[in-house]
Amino acid sequence: MNTQKLAQFGDKCGCNLRSAAVLVVVLASAACAHADDPFGLGDAGVQNFAVLNLSNQFTLNGTFGAGVVNGNVGVSSAGGGSYDLTSPATINGQLITNSGVTGTNTAVPITGGTTVNNTLINTAVTDAHTASITNAGLTPTTTVAGGQITGDTTITGHAGQNVLNVTGVNTNHNTITLNAPAGSTFVINDSGNFVLKHTQIDLTGGLTANDVLFNITDSSGQVLLQGYPTDSSLNGILLADGNAVNVDPTTVNGEVIGNQINLSNGAQVNDPYTGGGTSVVPEPSSVVPLILGIALLGMMVVARKQRQIGFGPIN
Repeated sequence: MNTQKLAQFGDKCGCNLRSAAVLVVVLASAACAHADDPFGLGDAGVQNFAVLNLSNQFTLNGTFGAGVVNGNVGVSSAGGGSYDLTSPATINGQLITNSGVTGTNTAVPITGGTTVNNTLINTAVTDAHTASITNAGLTPTTTVAGGQITGDTTITGHAGQNVLNVTGVNTNHNTITLNAPAGSTFVINDSGNFVLKHTQIDLTGGLTANDVLFNITDSSGQVLLQGYPTDSSLNGILLADGNAVNVDPTTVNGEVIGNQINLSNGAQVNDPYTGGGTSVVPEPSSVVPLILGIALLGMMVVARKQRQIGFGPIN
């Protein structure tokens, strides 16, 4: 093999390595994206919003306690979209609206300012609607007695996706515990009321707020989170497409999506991308191919250097 042939061989190896490296990095990027958006929320997800008001009025009322949103708030103009912010309250993020949204702000600081972004809001509203329908159509993997949650309940899932369909959640001074290994997800589709009074929703086994979706599928159902911040909390994403949502007061670590969202009397929402919520990290399954892709890129560089240096004739 002479120097010319060796160079040609190196060219082919380098090309193959480049193709393999690019493919692996693309696949790893897709896996990371899925890890951050396991429910297909798209632009409606926690990477953009802590609160997304799909239509009518968003209210942040601190009359009887300082309300806080740690993350961005999105308000759509659908249904005469508007907002009413009353101190003491704070939005540690941006207030993002689309054209036509009106509102009043009585001394509520918005650390990221207020901006109009028609594309983001319109796409987020569509993505939320699509995600609700898609997740409602998933095949259940587990059940609860009577098909409802009405008291202290522990639901243990398996690795991967867990789906539970119920006809109502109505609790008072109770604890709901979801347990599954890290990297798993839970979808709870509720076709009835979703009423949590002085109730805590806890996650164990490795689940984070970004791994849990409460999908309210009956637009006529009541959605109410009520209690005190010290005894009432929800860890997860609440998607109530078509429902009015009242949080009075409860701490939500995750996201609230719905119509006519009312956060009052010290309600707090912390999205997973801020210090107030649970951090989102890529799943190990997505990190491994990323490392492999980087290694292949390194091999590509080595192959290129070998072509540049060349080797003496080989008899």
